[in-house]
Amino acid sequence: MGRPSNLSNTQWEKIGERLLKGEKLSALAREFNVSKTAISVRFSKRNETVKATASLILEGKNALNKLTVPEKIAVSKQVELLESMQEHLLHAGNYGASTAHKSNMFANIKMEALDPDKPLDDEKNIEIAKDVMRLTKIANESSVIARDFLSPKNHKEKEESQVIQIMGGFE
Repeated sequence: MGRPSNLSNTQWEKIGERLLKGEKLSALAREFNVSKTAISVRFSKRNETVKATASLILEGKNALNKLTVPEKIAVSKQVELLESMQEHLLHAGNYGASTAHKSNMFANIKMEALDPDKPLDDEKNIEIAKDVMRLTKIANESSVIARDFLSPKNHKEKEESQVIQIMGGFE
């Protein structure tokens, strides 16, 4: 990580807004007394994402404008359904993560009950180990929705879903 910036967050936001409006990077670098590289590193990916999202929204608006009123209503209902599903999955992920956390906690407590002086063929140790395995399996299975929701491979799908949400307001 580089050295701390001399600019405030507000100044960086202004630079970002002006870049999106088409101002030249070199002019902004001179005005704010920072390097072009510093600005580029901070904003290049973000501005690409903003522009791509704006393009998707425009495409969506154009597509909606070509639909009949009943088709627009159908699209709106479909968007509401997708938003509801997304909200439910978010809550399911939250509950799953909580269940995973608690199951791991109980598995750790059970692990402490294992007697290290007794061999694994001891019946009590075997039962404890089986309990630990069951709790660990529950924890792993419970974490799937949350893990998948947070996975970077799903970010593009989430961004597209957010665009669908935004388009729900353009009837």
